[in-house]
Amino acid sequence: MALVVPTGYSFNLDGTNIYMTLATLFIAQALDIPLSLQQQLVILGVAMLTSKGASGVTGAGFITLAATLAAVDPRLVPGMAIVFSIDKFMSENRALTNIIAMAWRPWSFLDGRGVGPRQAQCGSERPLR
Repeated sequence: MALVVPTGYSFNLDGTNIYMTLATLFIAQALDIPLSLQQQLVILGVAMLTSKGASGVTGAGFITLAATLAAVDPRLVPGMAIVFSIDKFMSENRALTNIIAMAWRPWSFLDGRGVGPRQAQCGSERPLR
């Protein structure tokens, strides 16, 4: 678990990626700007890349959202005013989602008996406690 937490926090920012994607889609719908399938795939790709830069700085998710919106369609950038009022609350939810995802990953490798894959290969039936 010592290796999973630092690398998980640096590389597996699920909450930030989900926020960027859904906030961009919400702003596009609120401004009545249709997005093509290609633009939606660009949203996914850009959100996956820009979510890595929002890891250590409070409020950086809002700035990276601006980069995501500008990369997809510059007409979406003024729509940031819509989500500005709830960004503080959403920042806490992004952090909570990231923490839950990081905590779940080590446990997802265990089978029902509490035995990890390496222990199961060695024949050890001792549960991890």
